[in-house]
Amino acid sequence: MANVTGSKSTLQFIPDWAEFGTASVAELAKGAPRIEEFASEEAEFLDATFLQVIYEMDMFSAADFLPPALAPLRGPSFAMVRAYHFPDTPWGATSIAQVGVLCRYGYRPRIFQRAALTDNPDAVEPLRSGWSIPLKAVDSVRLKRYHDGTHLSVEDGGRNLIQIVTASPILTAGGSMGINSSVNLADTPKGLRLVQVAENFTFKVAEVSTPDIRHFDAEGWGLDGMRMRSRVSAISTIADITLRPIQFVADAEEPSLLTIRPVAES
Repeated sequence: MANVTGSKSTLQFIPDWAEFGTASVAELAKGAPRIEEFASEEAEFLDATFLQVIYEMDMFSAADFLPPALAPLRGPSFAMVRAYHFPDTPWGATSIAQVGVLCRYGYRPRIFQRAALTDNPDAVEPLRSGWSIPLKAVDSVRLKRYHDGTHLSVEDGGRNLIQIVTASPILTAGGSMGINSSVNLADTPKGLRLVQVAENFTFKVAEVSTPDIRHFDAEGWGLDGMRMRSRVSAISTIADITLRPIQFVADAEEPSLLTIRPVAES
């Protein structure tokens, strides 16, 4: 018999002690993007401003925000805020802010995006239906770089949803940045699926800095119970960012370690 070590047949079971998300898939699916056809071509956005901030949440709380297919990291739980300003897109200038939870999709570290907000209503449908980004339009998403840091603020209906300020930026090489792919929940013709969204970055400016989340309205984001406790890191860049075609999806209910498949096989 052929040795199948390293193939998709290697793992046939998950041990009883393994940990996975405990959030209700039915609840997570409410308002999830609908995908009829996965994006098969890349989308490039030039000279984009990008911010990534990682904060530690309450210990062991990540599982509360993840579906059963995804595994929380062992030990501390981490939330990630990402923000983009695209000065030129097919839909006009667009700013986006996202809140996600660090996890494992199969073996690999990924960000399960729980919420995404934009100031451009015209960008909502193409990014939802092509790349499964769970976008909703709000009144204001502002991402600004200054010589001494980067500022992010999001407001809707007079409500301050988040305010982040970074300080003491240090210029660094973009190749040293850790920017993991995202995973989004989507409604597809095959049912609910976890969709991996990968990005390529061509860095023009890259900095590490100290983040300060001065305000976070968890309820306003639809993330009741999420608390940003301790700062970890921040990176701020100017880069050409490319959204890659969708390549991998997984079942939303079963451990992704056993169900990740190329789109063509799903």
